Amino acid sequence: LTRFNEVLRFDLNKWNSEYKYYPYIVNMYDFSILSFVKEIMGSKPFYDYENIHKQQNKNYIATNYRLGKSDERWQNITDSISVSKLKISPNGSFLIGVGNDKKAKLRLAVANVRLNYQNFKNVVEGTPNRSYKRYRELSSVVNQALDYHADMLVMPEAYIPFEWLPIVARTCAKNDMAIITGVEHIKYGDKIFNFTAIILPYTYNTDSKCALISFHLKRHYAPREKENINGYRLQEVEGSHYELYKWKDCYFPVYCCYELTSISDRSLFQSYADLVIAVEWNKDVNYYSNILESLSRDIHCYCVQVNTSDYGDSRITKPAKTEEKDIIRTKGGINSTVLIDDVDINKLREFQFKNYILQKGDKFKPTPPGFDPNIVLKKIRGEKL
Repeated sequence: LTRFNEVLRFDLNKWNSEYKYYPYIVNMYDFSILSFVKEIMGSKPFYDYENIHKQQNKNYIATNYRLGKSDERWQNITDSISVSKLKISPNGSFLIGVGNDKKAKLRLAVANVRLNYQNFKNVVEGTPNRSYKRYRELSSVVNQALDYHADMLVMPEAYIPFEWLPIVARTCAKNDMAIITGVEHIKYGDKIFNFTAIILPYTYNTDSKCALISFHLKRHYAPREKENINGYRLQEVEGSHYELYKWKDCYFPVYCCYELTSISDRSLFQSYADLVIAVEWNKDVNYYSNILESLSRDIHCYCVQVNTSDYGDSRITKPAKTEEKDIIRTKGGINSTVLIDDVDINKLREFQFKNYILQKGDKFKPTPPGFDPNIVLKKIRGEKL
């Protein structure tokens, strides 16, 4: 209001402000939502992440500011989000960097919540559940994570309705808390989409709080999931690649449930990932438990798995001996809640850069064959991968 009042004291014909409109700034997550709508209407949704985020940045600046490319503020805004292609798979993967802050440790919140198959039926039948009870449960989980000052909250597959993402993103931007969550299945025409939303807050110029919503389109649908979709005369839409995110100087990919069953897909980010995040709606708990424990040691990183609470095995695990590997592990409960703990990114990297002679007997298991310590060194030094 103070800045708005200052504007009123000027002759607007003579005033040269860097802002286009007062008092409202259209946030980056608003442009994320606009891009999303455009992409699902196209023939190859979320195929070119570089162009998507380049256009979002361009629209954000053009809508909110009167800035030229030589302006320092323009540079600060564009430097806050970077997208480049990683040539580590046949289809390629994208490295998406958000913000420039660094943290040695991250406080993670694991949501222990229950999914309801009836919500999926309501979507395909055109009567989605947007009840206050459902919204209140989501609000409770988010607020619990905020109360414990979590850096990141992870929720299961197909959990949040798309319409509620802007409200959640605004909370993320305001409180500097990231959220990774499954988005409830989206029906467009005769197509069904299964997305995971990665909401990453950031600040530029010390006081401008934003959040980017990046969307991962599921690459592999489970056979039972396909049966449910095709049974309603609908067709699932599959993604084409994975993304590696950099936020708070932590590198992590996000997998959606059945994607983890592909041994080649889950091995993509060895040496790159500090953390692997898996959002799930999965009944085969024993199978995925074996995958996750193997993944943590093979990729050699922290792993976060979040499943519906009635199936359970939501956890944070690390590449350590059996009695120490699980930082959090939970199942059951009729109430929606969160469990909180910290992961030490710096300690993991320091361990990974050592040779076996210094690794043995430490708190982590030794790095596996093929692990590249040079990539770890680049992360420690803050160099481009």
